[in-house]
Amino acid sequence: FRKADNGAEVASALREELDIDIHVVDQRLEARVGFMGAVARARVPPSQAVVWDVGGASMQISYLAGDELMTYRGQLASGQMRDHVVAAIQHKPPPASPNPMSDDEAAAARAFAEEHARRLVPEDVRARIATPPVTVIGIGAIKYYGDRPAHELGAQCSRRLLEERI
Repeated sequence: FRKADNGAEVASALREELDIDIHVVDQRLEARVGFMGAVARARVPPSQAVVWDVGGASMQISYLAGDELMTYRGQLASGQMRDHVVAAIQHKPPPASPNPMSDDEAAAARAFAEEHARRLVPEDVRARIATPPVTVIGIGAIKYYGDRPAHELGAQCSRRLLEERI
């Protein structure tokens, strides 16, 4: 709803038709709700958690600094990454799936994502991820590519598992 051209219009129509309150949340509230839910579900101390929420059109990386929730709100999410791979790496006309990907295409996609992170993810976020004790909890679209369905307790997602699944 937040990014769709007709998001506000559809939300308004649903409000009227269903007679319910509908609020389209901004990226900051999405990050707060995601952080609280992920930390509670993973049973990780909030001070040790970094929550990486990769959706279809936005992504957030959130962590606590004292009592304040710090959030990087990025624009490279699964949809933008897919579009980049298809257009810039595979040179396919849209709409197309990037799958299957060759090892070289996967390496090019990883290099693009790493360069993007180096340029745009703030140093404080990168430092928090690199400073133990830390548990990075992945939620959102990216989680569906882990080792088992995201809703199962103990579900994991790592670079190795992602490479095996892709």
